Amino acid sequence: MKSEKETKPKLKRKFISLKQKIDILDQLNNGKKLAVIAKDLELNESTIRTIKQNESKIRNAVMSRSLQNLSKSSRVKDSLLPKPEKCLMICIEDGN
Repeated sequence: MKSEKETKPKLKRKFISLKQKIDILDQLNNGKKLAVIAKDLELNESTIRTIKQNESKIRNAVMSRSLQNLSKSSRVKDSLLPKPEKCLMICIEDGN
């Protein structure tokens, strides 16, 4: 019997630019079904749902960037880092 590790191929993360996310949001707003979009783009449906949930953050990020930079950013994060990440950044910056 094969172990789970042998039978399950490792999935790679896909990069989704802000431009692609805006295209997905526009398709959803035009009435295209979530499952159809996911199948067309070869993405998981949960990825499309997450993009839809973060619509306001994505659109705000697009408004604050020029069109040339849209393909360079894939993650939209709040400007405030959670406490563990702040502590880690302080340690890294101090060289400890």
